[in-house]
Amino acid sequence: NESLLECIGYALPGWCDNEALAEMLRRLTDEEGLTSEFLRIHSDEGDDYDGMLDYAQRVGLINMDETEVTPLGLEYIERWS
Repeated sequence: NESLLECIGYALPGWCDNEALAEMLRRLTDEEGLTSEFLRIHSDEGDDYDGMLDYAQRVGLINMDETEVTPLGLEYIERWS
C-alpha cells in the first residue's frame, strides 16, 4: 500500500537521505542556473552529487539527459522537503 514516492525514498541508498536528495533536485529547478554537470564537477566536496544524480536518473526523478526534473521528481521534492 506504499506510494511510489515512499518506495523510492525507502530504497534510497544508506549514504544519502531523502531531504538531501530533494534539496539537490530543488536546486536543479531553481533559477540559480545549476546543472547536473556543475553538480557532478563539485561532487568531490563530500555531497556525493554523482551518486544522487545516478540514483535520481535510475528511478525517474530526472530525465535521462539530466537536464530536467520529471513530474515524479517534482512530487518527490514536494514530499521530502
